Amino acid sequence: REYASPSSQVIGEQDDERSQQFEIGVKQSHFDERINIDVSYYNLTKDNITIPSRDGLTKQLGDQVSQGIEAEIRMEILREWFTFISYAYTEVELTKFFESVAVGQDEFGNPQYAVLDRTGNRSAFTPKHILNFWSTKELLDGFGIGAGVRYLSEQFISTDNMFKLDAALIFDAILFYKWNRFKISLNLKNITDEE
Repeated sequence: REYASPSSQVIGEQDDERSQQFEIGVKQSHFDERINIDVSYYNLTKDNITIPSRDGLTKQLGDQVSQGIEAEIRMEILREWFTFISYAYTEVELTKFFESVAVGQDEFGNPQYAVLDRTGNRSAFTPKHILNFWSTKELLDGFGIGAGVRYLSEQFISTDNMFKLDAALIFDAILFYKWNRFKISLNLKNITDEE
């Protein structure tokens, strides 16, 4: 159970958002645990999602279902050379989602609203595909380097599913120094300045 952030815009007592999740997976280790593989399938149902209504107040009118597959491989290729690869495929559907949207004004300047059914649409900011690759190598005397790439497939920016963000490929890197239990690092994020 979880609750949306407290708000003076919510009428009356707020119900908790309810989630039901089913997950099944497999974990395997090979070559003296130098290669570890995790694969899982999940199905998540969420009820009582808060949606702004035509009067500007938030009401709990939404439901959604998410399901997908996640896979992860962690490897120590050579001594102190670690590589991580993960992939996620996600399907997300709004199973009940009625949204009030301002469509104009009447002759007195009062806003006019229409209730739009977003049921069957995909949730905002939920790419179908996410792929991560990351590799680090510790060099001499505690110094090390690492690099990675992250891929996000296209994703909608709102529940109306009218506009999408393009797919993105993001490159990162790291320089680090380890000394006893301490680690100092310089992280370089989004090196190619992908938007």
